[in-house]
Amino acid sequence: MAVNTIKTLRLTLEGTSVEAQLTRCALVDEPDSEELVTFAGTQTSTIANYNLELAGFQDYGQASSVFQMIYDAYTATPISELDFVVTVGGRTRTGIAKPTSAPIFGGDAGAALAGDIVLDVIGKPSAGASPPIGYAGTPGSWSGTPPATFSAATSAGAIASPTSAWTTGQYVQGSTAGATGEMHWSGTAWTTGRKA
Repeated sequence: MAVNTIKTLRLTLEGTSVEAQLTRCALVDEPDSEELVTFAGTQTSTIANYNLELAGFQDYGQASSVFQMIYDAYTATPISELDFVVTVGGRTRTGIAKPTSAPIFGGDAGAALAGDIVLDVIGKPSAGASPPIGYAGTPGSWSGTPPATFSAATSAGAIASPTSAWTTGQYVQGSTAGATGEMHWSGTAWTTGRKA
C-alpha cells in the first residue's frame, strides 16, 4: 500500500523565506567514488555528494514564489546560496544549496505549468530543526525562532548572514525586548548590542 506524504520545502535567500508543498522533493546522495591503488591492494573511497531534486507547479507571480527565488539565486553574480528546510512527514533535513541551472519558465499550451529543479547541496545536510539565521540590518531579521540574547544565539548554533563582521549600526533583535536582546556578529562570534 502506498503512503502519500506531504513534502514541504522552505527556502531562504538574504533574509526572505518562501515555503511550498511540492509533487517531488528528494534529497539524493550521488556519491563520488575514487579507486586508490596501494601496495596493499585497491580500495574504493567515496565522498557524499547530495542533490536536492524538486518538482512542482511553477509559481511565478505569486507573493512567495519558490521558482522565482531559485531564479534570483541562479542569476545573481556569483550564484547565491539558499538555506533549505525539507519536511517529509514528521522528519526534517536542513542545509545550504545552490541552483545548477535556471528553473523552467513556461511550457506547452493548455498543460499545467510544472517543472523540475536540481539544487547542488553544499556539504552534508543535517537532520532535525534548522538553527536560526540572523541577517544583518538596522535592525536585521531572523529566519526561524529568534534566540533571546547573544549567549542563547551561541548556544543554539545560530548562523550569521553575512558571516563576515557586520558593519556599524547593524544588529538583530532577540526575543528579549530592548537592548538586552540586541546582538550582532563580530565575524567570529555573537556579541551583545549593536555593532559599534
